[in-house]
Amino acid sequence: MNVAARYIGVILLVSGTYNGLNLQLSWEPNLVPAPHSKKAALIAIANHVSQTSHWFSPYFFPTSQEPFYRLGGGLILFGCLCTALLCWGIKWWAKVLNKRLDEREGE
Repeated sequence: MNVAARYIGVILLVSGTYNGLNLQLSWEPNLVPAPHSKKAALIAIANHVSQTSHWFSPYFFPTSQEPFYRLGGGLILFGCLCTALLCWGIKWWAKVLNKRLDEREGE
């Protein structure tokens, strides 16, 4: 029930989601070597996927769980944990692939 902690949590929640999407939308078109039509489709797909959570997320915050919303908070924490584990796994897999590539090139 600490007001300062709740206020900072809301700021982090809002700023974190929008920063990630903006970084993704600027990174994808610059990275993908494709015609403009494919880049536009990639941006459209990314926008669609990023907006789908807004359709079903209100159901994770029922008014019966006010003011703590344990189900919604738990699902957000679970999503953050899954994202962190996925990023770690991708980093590990990229290192493995780079090591194989270096071995093939004789470095």
